[in-house]
Amino acid sequence: MDRSTALSEHKLINRLQLRLIFLYIFAFLVFETAVIGSTHVILSHQIMNPMYQSIMDEWSQKTDEGIQQLEDYVKGDQEVHVDATPEVVASWVIAADGHVVDKDTTMTSAPPIDLAPFAQQLAQSSMQDTASMWNTFNIGGTYFLAGVKALYVNNQRIGTIVSFRSLTVVHETMESLTHIDIEIGLASILLVIPVTYWLANRSLLPVRTAMQRQRNFVNDAAHELRTPLSILHGTLELAQFDNHLETAQQAIREGLAETEYITELISNLSTLARLESGVTQLNIRDVDMASLAQDTVFALEPLVEKRKIQLIGEGLTKPAMVTGDPTRLRQLLMILLDNAFKYTPSEGVIRVIVQKTRNDVEVRITDTGIGISEADLPRIFDRFYRATKAENHAGGSGIGLAIAAWIVEAHYGQILVQSKEGRGTTFRILLPRQGHGLAWKKVLHPKG
Repeated sequence: MDRSTALSEHKLINRLQLRLIFLYIFAFLVFETAVIGSTHVILSHQIMNPMYQSIMDEWSQKTDEGIQQLEDYVKGDQEVHVDATPEVVASWVIAADGHVVDKDTTMTSAPPIDLAPFAQQLAQSSMQDTASMWNTFNIGGTYFLAGVKALYVNNQRIGTIVSFRSLTVVHETMESLTHIDIEIGLASILLVIPVTYWLANRSLLPVRTAMQRQRNFVNDAAHELRTPLSILHGTLELAQFDNHLETAQQAIREGLAETEYITELISNLSTLARLESGVTQLNIRDVDMASLAQDTVFALEPLVEKRKIQLIGEGLTKPAMVTGDPTRLRQLLMILLDNAFKYTPSEGVIRVIVQKTRNDVEVRITDTGIGISEADLPRIFDRFYRATKAENHAGGSGIGLAIAAWIVEAHYGQILVQSKEGRGTTFRILLPRQGHGLAWKKVLHPKG
């Protein structure tokens, strides 16, 4: 991949990372605002509730007394002597004609303010309402809570109780909380920036991995195609200047062999690309793995005779039902058996064993071939990876086992391998039995 492409990918990743950082910061700010807002609402209710309750308690104590004072005032039996000095009081008893009949309880936590005009105004404005009224307002920079309750005798309104509570302490408390929240918010933003940077990096790991895999895929495919094309080109070039028929025929045979290899490689690349992209859909149905393995063994009989290798099937007559795609499962068996034939010498033995366990159907393919070294075992399911010994022994694209691993993973199974150089290799496939679900197993890449 050239430098310009690498730079464009780098710019794309940086752009995505920056957008993710802004997105995470925005999400954090929205969350923080919601938390602070809800906290303020809850705290304000918790702080204000005692204020409301104190006014209602006062009303319950003063209602009867206030009604008696108002009745005496209406009858003229009692002269009203109310101190007219401006002071902050907690409650007023006001007659229907607007006269103050009584005022009581000097309010604390508030500067001296003449509340008489406000009390009379509230009493007058509530004349049309039968229910209690509540209001908060600001007078000279001081916040107050006002409650208004109508007093009735024989369904006739004779006056009003107006009660005040200073909200100075409440306001100061809420202002302090607001300042604290702002400070915490600013500090948290400074802390959240490196956290969002880390989260963005973590979120982009799959993207970086996918792009790296794509680069590797393209590079490996180009490398795999370059070799047979070079051979084909060289063979045809030599044949072009050779007048012997035998040489030309040999060149054609070699050219056909290389084109067959290229065709197989391209087919495998296409299959792997479709599988990994999710375009390929599995045709799920009930499958008898024993019968499928037996059909596969029969199909390979001509190869058995040609290579003089014993192909033995065990447990192929007893049904072993799984749920899966029969075409892909047959492809899986063919890939593993093809590998076994490639790396097993003449007079060798290949066994295909199918047996049922408690929750799985186990398919075991064992050969007496050249084996796989411990160093190569962890990488045999990687695309295009071929062990040195295997590469020298037989041709191949190195894609088959990657496809096999995908098929097993798509069927929620496991694929395991055991091998020893010079002794042979055993592949074990575990597939969930029919009726045992398809959602708890994942492919395990062998470690040896």
